[in-house]
Amino acid sequence: MTFEKAIELFKKNLISLQRSSETVKGYLKDLNTFSNFLAEKYNCEVYLDEICEDDIEEFLNFLLLEKHYFPTSRNRALISIKSFYHFCVVKKHCILNVSKNVPYIKNEQKERVSLSEIEVDRLIDLTDDISLKIVFQTLYLTGLRISEFLNLRIQDVDLENKLIYVKLGKGKKDRNVPINDKLCVLLKQYLSDYRIDTGTNIFFSTKSGKMSPSYVNRLLKIHAEKAGIKKIVTAHILRHSFATNLLKNGVDILRIQKLLGHSSLKTTSIYIHTNITDLGQAVNML
Repeated sequence: MTFEKAIELFKKNLISLQRSSETVKGYLKDLNTFSNFLAEKYNCEVYLDEICEDDIEEFLNFLLLEKHYFPTSRNRALISIKSFYHFCVVKKHCILNVSKNVPYIKNEQKERVSLSEIEVDRLIDLTDDISLKIVFQTLYLTGLRISEFLNLRIQDVDLENKLIYVKLGKGKKDRNVPINDKLCVLLKQYLSDYRIDTGTNIFFSTKSGKMSPSYVNRLLKIHAEKAGIKKIVTAHILRHSFATNLLKNGVDILRIQKLLGHSSLKTTSIYIHTNITDLGQAVNML
């Protein structure tokens, strides 16, 4: 069986398992990059049973030297390859799982970036466009993932009960996110005074219609620089900031876990930004 044919079968399997479109897209991107690497290396169509462990290790090295991937991105590619080979062995498309003994890349844990409440206020204050200001505040005050935010529809926001209904978040799980009192006022103002009725989604680009993650992150970068913030600010950083500032204000991590929509407390703990000053203050509480 050719490698390309096996990828197609793997794709059908992911779809039948009802994996999210983003998950399928991510797996296929990594596998197609690997397929292109193999085709260029051998200068011919590659068959599944011809690939060896060395090919995978060379591919990971290629991602480092040619693509300049960070360890997390290279590990993500390796996860895709390992999942693919597990599927191929189970379905008897090949006998050996050549990815089994390929080790993951060691990744030094870096302190996660977040904005202080003062930095968030400065970002919002120096954003002139009212609609964009509300976009940034909604991301920060809800802690929504960018995909969840972009998919928000009118019927998903219940301003009377101050709830956002997140439909099929990560892991295809629904959850309810309470709306901050301040944000509730802003959303009412936005819906009555600034939003043009062009579709079901609450937020959109007036030029192209639906917003994209890159569009939101580009605007965040521009306005963060305007506000004199030296950190690289993205929608995901606002999510980190939401969790971090809740923790600093005394909200327990279990409630933050619920708000973020994490199934594991371990995941939530990774999102929480701390620094040595915070830790110093903590030990002095005894």
